[in-house]
Parts: sequence; structure tokens; C-alpha cells
Amino acid sequence: MRGYPQGIVAVLCGLALSQCVIAEELKMTPADWRTVKEGLLEDNGKGYYIDILQQDSFGFFGLRYGDESNQLTGYSMGNSWSIDDMPEGETIPTQCWNEQTKKWIDQDDRMDRDIRIEHNKIHTHYTGTNVPIVLTVTPFDTQSAAWQQQLQQYPQGLKFQQVKWPAHVYKVKTVQTRDVMCRDTDTIKYPIRGDRSSIEKLDNSIIVNSLFREFYPDGYHGSRGEFTLNDGRHFTWRLQSTTLGEQLLALQQDFEMETGGFEEPVYYQWQPDGWLQQVQLHTRTDDKRPTAERLVFPSEFARKLATHLKSVGTPMPSFDDFESLIDAQEDE
Repeated sequence: MRGYPQGIVAVLCGLALSQCVIAEELKMTPADWRTVKEGLLEDNGKGYYIDILQQDSFGFFGLRYGDESNQLTGYSMGNSWSIDDMPEGETIPTQCWNEQTKKWIDQDDRMDRDIRIEHNKIHTHYTGTNVPIVLTVTPFDTQSAAWQQQLQQYPQGLKFQQVKWPAHVYKVKTVQTRDVMCRDTDTIKYPIRGDRSSIEKLDNSIIVNSLFREFYPDGYHGSRGEFTLNDGRHFTWRLQSTTLGEQLLALQQDFEMETGGFEEPVYYQWQPDGWLQQVQLHTRTDDKRPTAERLVFPSEFARKLATHLKSVGTPMPSFDDFESLIDAQEDE
């Protein structure tokens, strides 16, 4: 999901909604598995799926309809959707920490291509690690009552009831049993300016002096766990324990725009040699956390869904237009 705006979480999938539809007991056929594999697991760089997340008044979707340049995202507060064509971005090489070898391993994708299918489950691993991932696939006959119930759970503003769905659609739920820590191959490191004896010694002064050097010592104020820079940016921070057996600094900027609690902090790993290293933490599956639900479908349907989604919302303003809108609101 690289390329989504910061603060949006885009994990594979999980059950995000408060109700659950019991699907009819359908067996996966070879044709079904071909569709799922083409949508999720092929090595040609293409994908055919949509991730949907809804929490209170905040909604998000991310559609993939072909190669990486064919992505569409949408955001809503209520039933009004803003739609954005994702430009093709630069691929940033990443590595993930392998608990067994105690090494950073290069990775090209989130899931290992070494898979095992058992009944309606795909068993694999997070690439470069020994962390198991299990994808449970639920097939839907789109003429069934179960599918109509499923559609009712999605945001009404997406108008899915008006879509002519293919004969079969597949819901995929992913379970990741342990945390995974990754980093950009050319990772960003910051020298720790202050007490380097342990991460427990971190306080506002060390964090600001290390990460926001230009605001130290007189350009910030706050109490433990939060601080405000003199340019108006406000941050909260905490130490987060992981299943990797260590703690990370979790630093989160507070934004005025409501995001339904889905924004993610920036994580930093404490380095004994005196550095804070920026990392990405992909936390284990937690049923208490709202996550996106993924639907997979045949490739020929994906572009039709993209056309429909573009029709239900308004294009997201460009950055310059967005700044103008903010200025206009401030002038009112």
C-alpha cells in the first residue's frame, strides 16, 4: 500500500465493521483460486482488489485495478467522498527484520510467494521473516441473500447497490500472528543528543534535540508524553513494546482534520551505538483495532468498478487548491 497519504493505514484486510454476515457455505473451485491468485499473488505486479474501511463518520477505500499506476483512493466524512487517482510513485527498497537470523532481509512484497492452500485458507509468511500470515477466503455468489447483506455493511455513499457485480466476489481476511519491523534500505537515522544509556531515558528534550534540532532548546514546550513546537505542530509520544522483544519510540503528530483514529505514528528504533532509526511497524492482527476489509474480483471487473467509484465522488483537490481552500476558510 506504499504511496497512500501519511496517516492512513493500508493493511491487507480484517473485519472492520460491527456486524458479520454468515456467508453461504461455498467451496472454492479451481476457477475461484485462479481469480484470487491473479488478484493477490501473481508475480506480474498487477492486483485486482479493493480495501474498504469505515469507522464512525470516517471512511476510506483503496482500489487496485491493474499495475501499480492503476490505483484509486477515496476518503469521506459522512457520505461525501473525495476521490484521488494515485500517481505511479517511486518504489523504495525495503528490508524486514528476521527474528531467527537476526538480520535485515530485503523484501519485494508483503507476502512470501511460498504458499500452501488448505481448504479456504492460504498459508504464507511475511517476506523475509518467519512470521506466519493466514488469509481466509470467503466466496460470495453475488445473486445470493448473503451478498446483499454484505453490501449493506459498506458505506452507502459508495452506492455499491448500483454496481453490476461479477458472478463471484471473494472476501479475504488476513491474520498476522506477530509484529514485523521493516525499514527503508537507505534508512533515516538521527543521532541521539542526550542520555544514550537506554530508551527509557527518552524525554521531550532528547526527542526535540534529536529529531527537531532547530527547535532546541527554546523552540518548544510541553509535558511528558507531548510537546508543541513553536511553529504550531503538536506531537504526542510513547514507548511501544513489540513482540520482537524490544521497545520503539512511537511519535505521532496531531492534525486538526479528523481521521477516525486511523492515523499511524512514526516509529523509531533505539540503536545502542547512539542513533534513532526510523522504521515501519506492522503490528500483529488485533481484533480490537479497526482494519480494512478486502474484496477480490476478476480482472475484467476491476476497471468497471474504478469507473463507478469515480462517479460517486469529487476529485480530490490538488495540493495548491487544497492550500487555497484552507486559506479561504481561515479568512471567513
